[in-house]
Amino acid sequence: MMKRLRLAKTARFWGRFSEGEPLTTWLHEPAVRRYVNESVTGDPNLWLLEGLSPGLGSMDHAVSLGRGNGTLDRHLREGGICASLTGIDIASRSLEVARRRASERGLTRMRYVLGDLNRLTLEKGSCDGAFFQQSLLHVSNLESCLDVVRAALRPGGLVYMDEYIGPSQMEWRRDLLRDADEVYRKLPAGARRRRRLHYQWMGRIRARRFV
Repeated sequence: MMKRLRLAKTARFWGRFSEGEPLTTWLHEPAVRRYVNESVTGDPNLWLLEGLSPGLGSMDHAVSLGRGNGTLDRHLREGGICASLTGIDIASRSLEVARRRASERGLTRMRYVLGDLNRLTLEKGSCDGAFFQQSLLHVSNLESCLDVVRAALRPGGLVYMDEYIGPSQMEWRRDLLRDADEVYRKLPAGARRRRRLHYQWMGRIRARRFV
């Protein structure tokens, strides 16, 4: 019972950001975005998938895992990276938004299903690519999830991951971030959005355990 309640709470949490209230992460900081872009594509102004697209080829079918409102999915279809796509997310509200926005742009062969990546099920040999964009970091049952993905991929299939890499869930402690706190406190008052530094990742830990 508790697990189901927590799962429902997690779905509501992410559903809130599918439309309306935006979720701000470290990647919304322009300097961070440029650094990541340049590290992967060699161009600070070239988004990861745009830079990698020529090497991805054209897939028959792809799965998009933990897809939120489907922004990445629409890019995959509009860019001709895949001919069809199945998106899976835990938040039904996010899936509704993804379906509507795909329809508004005239995109077809896009299917969205409700699912928990910790209990992922995919038909064996059913896809040519699997895409994780800031979603795999929220999965606690990593081995099971990735085993299912591996079995679902056809020969030559690929896995795309655009993910956070850093300290694990409970390694983030305020004493380890004391220097960042000190730097933040020295900023001019007008440059600080809140009284003390807010750790986005720490706030998301509570939501991600049950995704």
